[in-house]
Amino acid sequence: MIGKTHSNRNLLTTDRIMTLTDGIFAIAMTLLVLSIEVPKKEAVTAGAALHQYLLALYPQFFNYFLSFYLLSRLWINLHRVYHDIIRTDDRHIWINISLLMFVVLVPFSASLDAEYSGDFSAVAIFHANMLVIAVLYFWNWSYAARNHRLIEADFPDAVITLMKKRMLVFPVTALLALLISIMTPSYSTLTYLFIPFCVVRLRNIQNSLR
Repeated sequence: MIGKTHSNRNLLTTDRIMTLTDGIFAIAMTLLVLSIEVPKKEAVTAGAALHQYLLALYPQFFNYFLSFYLLSRLWINLHRVYHDIIRTDDRHIWINISLLMFVVLVPFSASLDAEYSGDFSAVAIFHANMLVIAVLYFWNWSYAARNHRLIEADFPDAVITLMKKRMLVFPVTALLALLISIMTPSYSTLTYLFIPFCVVRLRNIQNSLR
């Protein structure tokens, strides 16, 4: 196991994981906006043509705000989790690196979904991207909490279980969105809007157990 105060500089600590996480999330969230292009004056004139062009950008703006929100919530939750994870090991590090690899992929999958919102393949890539992130996020905590491997020995088991249930909201929602996209690709991303209501309810229960 690797402790936060380990003196061996060849080993990574949880602090270094979060430093890398902050940088990756900042880059990914910034790249999201680059998929929304400002029209060239030569192609789109001011007035009605510009208004029509901006209205046509609705899918890009919706996916930008949705993806930014999902990444923001994930970043916040990861920081909360790392208040409880006090050490790390090689496998845990690679779980986190794998998670970050798919986080960086979000700007691409979100842009693809926005550009081809009516195509199942394009939409499915976005949902699959979110599903993999959600599963790795769940695995991150499950691995750390199993037999109190990377958390305090006296951490309440009831809280561990409830945190797992709260983290399952994301993968279940992504899987549901993927299934809905088979029938109605254009509206499947709306499924993610249910996440805040489920998470807030479970968080209130979790706080009462601490």
